[in-house]
Amino acid sequence: MKKEQAAVLFIPKWFPGRNDPQNGVFILKHARAISAHYPVKIMHLCPVKSQEKRFETEFEHENNIEILHCYYRSFQSSFLRIFNLLLYLIAFYKTYNRLFPKTPPLLSHAHVFTRPAALAFILRVWKGTPYIVSEHWTIYLKGKFNDFSVIKKFTIRHLAKKSEAITAVSNILLNTMKQCGIYSKRMIVIGNAVPAPENITATKSYTKKIGLVADFDDKNKQISAVIKSFIQIADTHKDWQLHIVGGGQDEAKLHQLSTESGLKDKQIIFHGRQDNVYVYQFLRDIAFLVNFSRYETFSVILVEAILHGKPVISSKSGGPESFINDENGLLIDRDDTTKLKAAMQQMIEQHHTYDPDLVRKSIGDKFSPENIGFEFKKLYDEILKPYAQ
Repeated sequence: MKKEQAAVLFIPKWFPGRNDPQNGVFILKHARAISAHYPVKIMHLCPVKSQEKRFETEFEHENNIEILHCYYRSFQSSFLRIFNLLLYLIAFYKTYNRLFPKTPPLLSHAHVFTRPAALAFILRVWKGTPYIVSEHWTIYLKGKFNDFSVIKKFTIRHLAKKSEAITAVSNILLNTMKQCGIYSKRMIVIGNAVPAPENITATKSYTKKIGLVADFDDKNKQISAVIKSFIQIADTHKDWQLHIVGGGQDEAKLHQLSTESGLKDKQIIFHGRQDNVYVYQFLRDIAFLVNFSRYETFSVILVEAILHGKPVISSKSGGPESFINDENGLLIDRDDTTKLKAAMQQMIEQHHTYDPDLVRKSIGDKFSPENIGFEFKKLYDEILKPYAQ
């Protein structure tokens, strides 16, 4: 590891690791945006089902960012899971001492309640380090906050109150958090950082491919509804294919659905989990992208598709309504499979009428790493100014 330097500490709930290169990649992009202004050190604490040692660490470095992954073998028995919290705290202690052996962080930046924010609060008490929390989670939009125990709701509200700021990736998320009684000294919206693709003018368009990129959580992402809608129109569009990138808990179910239709590996193609480099190339090769989620606080993949000049279809799931318009795609009612099928049919027939340059310009640089990084810099500077005196 490099010689220690004063830096911001990222404590993410999700982060790309050896098990899933796409998990929480939007948090890594936040770090990259911020690293133009502040050195960033990231502790990634990740439970795994099996590995030889109880704790294994892996170190990465890129530009102004240091990343320390700590994988710990968790207990799977319900009788022993209480000890997983202890393992999490041990992993935190080990990782923190490697990242900051002498000089404490300038600021802790937790991503998502509750555990990451709790660690940031511990550092505030232990080292006097101020902290902020960035929220990305859909639980507030789903109304699940109200299902939490009284203790957990109190803890989240207390951690929020003690923080220097809370940021959310969309207005709807921030407003919903306020409705849940979650407040901090500063409450602001800072979107996800989405880098524009390079050499986009050289993109070759394959106009017979529909794209879908998602975690295979079918209850929320409703991938099966997209597959079923495509099956219904596939016979009249035999030269079209549905290409799906992702993986997760409902993978077997979705593969089975495609197999039963007789279209798997013919008109329905699964690509598995892939990293961001692969996804960007994937977006170059499709005609349009579909997202039929029930809830989205932002949706990085929709912004990435638009920046590739590709029109999109999205449900009105929360975040996407703030950036999808007539110039870049179609918005349809959530859970309305009839409108989903009609929108896919319409986009097959009309996707070529969307001007790629106008699609890209419809978002512009609103979510560029430069802009997002500068927004965080202003927030950090404001918080750290009293500590510099």
